[in-house]
Amino acid sequence: MTGVPLIDTDVATHLLKTVRAAQIMGAEVIITGFSADAARTLTQLGVDLSSVSTSGALKQGVAQALATLGYRVSRVSGE
Repeated sequence: MTGVPLIDTDVATHLLKTVRAAQIMGAEVIITGFSADAARTLTQLGVDLSSVSTSGALKQGVAQALATLGYRVSRVSGE
């Protein structure tokens, strides 16, 4: 969601349809990059994302996805 300048009812509807289609195909969805304004707008619009994992940043979302698959995420020393 990073870079989405405006979230309105149409964008929220499209987002939910995309998430639902992915879930029907068996995917587990993690949406990343919600800004505070986007989260506030979605809440005000009454968008229910309770069936979707969300993360504020892509890095956290990727770590969450890898953990879901059973991988352990750790730092490599020296970086």
